[in-house]
Amino acid sequence: MHRLTGGGHMSGIVLFPDALLKVAIRLGRTHVLAAAPTRVQILVETRPSAASKQMTAATDLRFVVDVSGSMAGSTRPGEASKLEVVKRAILGLLESLNTRDHVLLSVFSTQGKLIVPLTRLVNDSAKKRIYDAVQELQPDASTNISAGLELALTPAVATDVLPRVILFTDGQSSDPTTDHPRLDQLADLARTQLIPLSIYGTGSDYNWSLLLQTAARAGGGSFLKHVMDVQTLEGHMIAELAFLRGTAIDRFQIEGRVASADIALVGATALMPQIRNLELRNRNSFIDLTGAVDLHRGAQYLLEVEVPRPVPGETELLHLRFRGRNRTTGQRFEHTAHVPVTFVSQASQQSPVDEQVRKVLILLAAAKQAEAGVYDRAANLYRRGGDGATATVMEGLHAASQRPGADAVDLGREATTHAYGAATEFFTQVHKYQKGGS
Repeated sequence: MHRLTGGGHMSGIVLFPDALLKVAIRLGRTHVLAAAPTRVQILVETRPSAASKQMTAATDLRFVVDVSGSMAGSTRPGEASKLEVVKRAILGLLESLNTRDHVLLSVFSTQGKLIVPLTRLVNDSAKKRIYDAVQELQPDASTNISAGLELALTPAVATDVLPRVILFTDGQSSDPTTDHPRLDQLADLARTQLIPLSIYGTGSDYNWSLLLQTAARAGGGSFLKHVMDVQTLEGHMIAELAFLRGTAIDRFQIEGRVASADIALVGATALMPQIRNLELRNRNSFIDLTGAVDLHRGAQYLLEVEVPRPVPGETELLHLRFRGRNRTTGQRFEHTAHVPVTFVSQASQQSPVDEQVRKVLILLAAAKQAEAGVYDRAANLYRRGGDGATATVMEGLHAASQRPGADAVDLGREATTHAYGAATEFFTQVHKYQKGGS
């Protein structure tokens, strides 16, 4: 049994001793004014531990980047160029890789060029070499897609490594009579070598049917068209990487029950891998059979309890139970944790609102407004939460929705895509930069 602990007004962290699952539990406030009734928000974050990650297979990621002249243009006026969007997304993905992973970087314009041969990220120096090479990419000349793809498929795949080619382009082949047949041949080669292709169409002026056919012909790949911003691109690549590696923990479930009969559970929301409201049982418990916890996003929950008649002093709010197993070894775990809060008699004794909980509350409110089609309010909320990129997208959707003949369904789909992309990006970044995160 574990209790949430922390010095002063800091939210506590529970780290279970078998090192398979890392759980962080944060309260909106750890010290709350004892007013009747009082609600307390609880953020629960679960991730595979460093030990669990090391039990998974390494990856072999081969980036193929279009550096033709048109990549200097932006998808929307005043925004970053398409090449800059791709570069930022690749750099973001690099932060999610570890010392067992391999990376290759090739580019194409009129001809193909191998920028970084297949390299294992054995240390920071190796990662910096790739990072610098990506930063230095510049647009030039015409489009010969097959030239870059061929370079990426040349190295053999090592044993026990999961390979994938990730190709970015905004254009159509400058010489389709030679490029298209060669792409068919390379897709067949990729299928033979068991190397799936993930292809991203940046902007909107490209031969999407050709790219879709190429990804499908190689087998096991994917195609995402009309990629407009870093957030959507990086979020999708993170999801692809998580899928490629599989999951570190499976058969995962979380259960929660209020600590006493006079406390009510008034909300339980799963945040990743998608936002969804969980069913509450008699306002006192919930269960989520998540099933799997991937390596980069984990599984997060926002819970809210109501205490009708709080009294000053420490009060237990929730009992949480976590179950699952390491997918590779089959080792099982089961842990429980108690979550207390301290009620205080004076407002001056309250602790500050936890910054991460505050951002999650804003993120949820923004996503709800986006899904409801209230894009201007969603934009304001995303900007309050520090997500200027998604705020700008929502402002654009609001402007588009005011035009005669606007397609509400199409706008709604784009809004939902960006809302989920924003959530993926948020929790990935939190994990990436969180002190002690691994």
